[in-house]
Amino acid sequence: MKSPATLVCLLAVGLHLAASLPAAVVNDGNSTNNLTRLSNVNGVADATATLTVSGGSLNATQAGTAGSFAMRNVWYPANAFPTSGVYSVSADFVPAEVSSERHGGVMGWLNLATNTNKGIAFYVRPAGSDPSFRVSLIDFNAPEDNASANENQTNLFNLDGTTAVGALDSAWAALGTNYVATNFATFQLEFAALTAPGPGAASNATARVTAKVFQGVDASTNPIPVGRTIELLTNLPLPDAANHRFGYFAVWGSIFRSGDTIGVLDNLSATGASVSTNPSTPATLVIVRNGSSVDISWSPSGYQLQMTTNLASPTWTDVPNTVNATQVTLQIASSDAFFRLLQVGVTPVGPQLSIQQSGNSIVVTWPQQLSGYRLQAKTDLSAATWSDITTTNNQHTETAGAARFFRLISP
Repeated sequence: MKSPATLVCLLAVGLHLAASLPAAVVNDGNSTNNLTRLSNVNGVADATATLTVSGGSLNATQAGTAGSFAMRNVWYPANAFPTSGVYSVSADFVPAEVSSERHGGVMGWLNLATNTNKGIAFYVRPAGSDPSFRVSLIDFNAPEDNASANENQTNLFNLDGTTAVGALDSAWAALGTNYVATNFATFQLEFAALTAPGPGAASNATARVTAKVFQGVDASTNPIPVGRTIELLTNLPLPDAANHRFGYFAVWGSIFRSGDTIGVLDNLSATGASVSTNPSTPATLVIVRNGSSVDISWSPSGYQLQMTTNLASPTWTDVPNTVNATQVTLQIASSDAFFRLLQVGVTPVGPQLSIQQSGNSIVVTWPQQLSGYRLQAKTDLSAATWSDITTTNNQHTETAGAARFFRLISP
């Protein structure tokens, strides 16, 4: 590092999500302290739902009888949220008994904004009429006099652009011969950005939804898929970060029988999510020169410090002894150095900002299919203020000149 002026702090740098990356366990079934329940606002009569710890897993139970429609429930972690519209979430579920009333799985794309309260659920109906794996839109604000609004395939489309329906060749999938309802299964929802506008009625689609079920592992410890992979499109708007959540999903699927234990949930996990006490409050990195060394500190804990000497390189190096630490002292080297923080055990995912030179201009872009982000810039990283930059279709062009630093922020 040549001087304090050449030190650059990079926070919340997005990475491309690799399929081989392990998911971070957000809730391991040993506690409900970080979970908040959302159930139907209307039509539930005297029904109530609870989630209790039992032997390292979570028992989902309904007491009482629902009114107009079966009461849907999601338990979401208040301190975990997707960092973009590209992520996956999974949860384990086994019904307490193999019956038509006991449904469970996982929910993503949950929007907690006022007057919204909608999410996409993926769950199993293990018995009864049409036993199947199902992807549905859940509207927790559904009016009491409109049972069909509680759960349906609104805002979901088949890949050919036709409207998705509750059928085994659309938003549902047959259980298959290798699914064992008395064993835990893992329900996984993946959300991916579109590379082009959706076809037909899905022309305004915002994400591709892929739903998979796994049960057991093979000789190489790879998860064994069961049933058909369900692939759909959705045109639900991407929730803003402050209101975007995911969680465990469970339903006592009857309005005639009093509730009972629905089933057991465990291992709520996510890839492409951040875990934070506040989704709008990033970590703070401070660099201070002290003679021939620099003192680098950050808060809160739970981060790994990384560095690189070349921002054009995709490779960052872990700074030794900084996992879950909050301070390190480094000797000043002869070259520039750049630092960033990554959360331990969580792979951050967000739009990748591309900066390229075109003649005497520079062009700053990020994927056009991702909305809800603002481009900001400043010329001095020690300054407190970032300025918004006007963009068109997620692109900005300006004449090359003095050094400028760019970032994306949402909302």
